[in-house]
Amino acid sequence: MRIRRDLVELNGQAHTADLATSLLNYAGRLADVDEDEEAVARAEEAVKLARRLWRTDRLAHEALLANALASQGAVLARAARGGAAASLREAIALYERLVVVDDGHRTALHAARHNLGVLEADDGPDGAPATEAEPDDEAVHTYNEGVRLARAGSSEQARECYRRAAEAGLPQAMFNLGNMCWEDGNAADAKLWWTRAVAAGSLEGCFNLGVLHWKQGDRDMARHWFRRGAEAGATNAMTSLGAALWSDGDLAAAERWFRAAAEAGDPDGDHRLGLLLDEQGRHDEAGTGFERAAEAGHAEAARSLADHRMRHGRLTDAHRWWRLDQVRHEPQPPSPSEPESVPVPEPGRVHPLVEAASDQGIPVQSLQPTQMVELAGSIMDGQVAKLVGEGRLEDAVALYREQAAGLRRLLSSGAEGRVPMSAAMTYRLLQQHATYLASMAPLELALGHVDQALAHSEEAVTALGALAARGGDLLPHAWAQYVFAAIRADAGTDTERALRAVEEAIQVLGRPQHAPHEHERTRQHLSKALAVQATLLRLR
Repeated sequence: MRIRRDLVELNGQAHTADLATSLLNYAGRLADVDEDEEAVARAEEAVKLARRLWRTDRLAHEALLANALASQGAVLARAARGGAAASLREAIALYERLVVVDDGHRTALHAARHNLGVLEADDGPDGAPATEAEPDDEAVHTYNEGVRLARAGSSEQARECYRRAAEAGLPQAMFNLGNMCWEDGNAADAKLWWTRAVAAGSLEGCFNLGVLHWKQGDRDMARHWFRRGAEAGATNAMTSLGAALWSDGDLAAAERWFRAAAEAGDPDGDHRLGLLLDEQGRHDEAGTGFERAAEAGHAEAARSLADHRMRHGRLTDAHRWWRLDQVRHEPQPPSPSEPESVPVPEPGRVHPLVEAASDQGIPVQSLQPTQMVELAGSIMDGQVAKLVGEGRLEDAVALYREQAAGLRRLLSSGAEGRVPMSAAMTYRLLQQHATYLASMAPLELALGHVDQALAHSEEAVTALGALAARGGDLLPHAWAQYVFAAIRADAGTDTERALRAVEEAIQVLGRPQHAPHEHERTRQHLSKALAVQATLLRLR
């Protein structure tokens, strides 16, 4: 903290925001160990700095002020001090403005609303809370029942379940209602429900609204919705926006969006990028795009790749990709001027993300980009568990390193503006990257790579601590603190720091307010953390 203050003295304009953020992180850590007086003072100082910056440039510093006020409200509430509700209300007002232009602030908005609701419920305010309640467990249960009924073919009963869940504020239900209205030919009601879904946080609604307006001939409004979804990280919106820009003749912008979708892992982005590059005479680059998409199971890309290989004299490779019913048949790729509606999956290999979503009962059409990151992490866990079970620790570590490197490349592309990325997506990718490092560290230790295990566990706990301070997601940080401590306990080094880390982890893991699906895993982590604490106390 002293270094931050010295930097502010040297150049306040460049470093004040960093000091405010550091103060917020510090206040949160102080509150976790019941140092209420100091926590309140540091949060108050952070708010003063953020407010001063905000007055000089509201656009640049509104998010910082909102975060500072939300953190101050949480600290004051924990310390049972006055002013918590006022800070949270001001933070909510700022977040409500911010989500209009950046949906990535919606998680913080929900957290602030939740905290205010809990505070007002405890304090017994006059009248009802000023904030809108989040969808409750009953709404989620009703929605899941709707999914079950839809799969069973009971459309009308499913529709009623979706309607009740939608009226309770669940965006997935609004989105599915829109889909049902669209299938019934009722474009007006589909538009209504998709618009409500977008307002409630469903990015897929942006894509469907774009398709609806495109088919109705309102190309400007279609581009608006495609762009909104694309800038928030929805890859189907990226490819459709690229297609619209291609039809406008803006080839550079079209390439940028196709490439963004491809780098985010969408095979259709690779395929459309290949079509665009091939048209421009950039045949080698086009072939690379076709091949990546074809290997990911994209049927049209396989046909495009076969045609590409044939035109460039690689007959054996062409026949490898051609299907039997398409030998000697010139492929007809979708026109770039006509974005498709929600595609029907081609028969053949099911994408692992789709399979994982189905296993967890998540409708594929409702998948959000951040959920895809989480599902990819679950797939990785399964692959690593299999390798570890077979005794292939080196392969497991190599897989973690490969995936972590891929996330670093994607984050770098986002930071450089080559891939549009929302704040929520950036947060989730940073969290997943740090989680991979923490997961890899015990395997490295088992292989005798002690220095690497120490370094990666340190990097993970630092990154997840910063993210927890920003987003309030404490469980991943607590788990990383346990790993940090366990590595040092096994290595017999840095005992005091390890003991502090595991004690903080135990405080978080021992709290009762975790989501139901986290209970068993949290209980296991708590048990392991207590064992590590006992080991460290013996080493003291």
